[in-house]
Amino acid sequence: MNDKIISFRLLPPITLSENYIEGGEKYLLFYLLTETDNAQRKGEKTEEHVFLLGRSFPYLIIPDDNSPIVSQIKNRKEKEYFTISLTNLQFKPNFLDGNEGKGPQPFYCDGLLVKDTNQIKKAVANTPSFPEITFKVVGQRKTGHVIGTTYEESFSKYGSYSHILEIEPLDLGIEGLPPIVRIFFDFANSLQPIFFRPLTESRFYNSNILTDSVGKTFVMKVKSWGFGEKRNNFGNDTLNFGGDNSFD
Repeated sequence: MNDKIISFRLLPPITLSENYIEGGEKYLLFYLLTETDNAQRKGEKTEEHVFLLGRSFPYLIIPDDNSPIVSQIKNRKEKEYFTISLTNLQFKPNFLDGNEGKGPQPFYCDGLLVKDTNQIKKAVANTPSFPEITFKVVGQRKTGHVIGTTYEESFSKYGSYSHILEIEPLDLGIEGLPPIVRIFFDFANSLQPIFFRPLTESRFYNSNILTDSVGKTFVMKVKSWGFGEKRNNFGNDTLNFGGDNSFD
């Protein structure tokens, strides 16, 4: 397994304090952001979350241990980038209630705990960099994008469909997350204005690139990591891509 280094900016929680205490230990909470090209405004960038787990963005949980890098994080400048290896993260499902016990029901949030703060580094340049994954395809199939439709029905009526690649298990290194066994591509146009190009405008749409992929090995640069796909009940062993903002 090659070590995968991600770069990110830090965004404090919108509704919670960035200071969090559990079991007497102090932590800092942040969302992880990156930048991708804005398809609506040529030459401009737009913010994008680095991780999506299910339907929510996980918090980065940083032990507030008074280390030099934590001090740099607390005194960071706007749009300052940091880096970390995926192997230095531990998945913490449902680690806190986003409603803080004040809602009609809990709103549980996932987290990614930093195991060693000394492995967080300040990026050399304040521009994003993206790691690559290498995977071998062992199976492929198309399904309908619209629930309850076949690929043929969905494509003929709406021009939309989903393409699933089954791959040899790919360990990303995040403790607590299973190896990736499938990659899900969603070919559908959004009903709302979006800042990225949908995959229906990519070279993969209605082509043989994915159809003829079985037995081949591919290298993909990942910009934004989407885990799981609810409509097909796929869990965190699935990478989910729906636009050109997510990968190259």
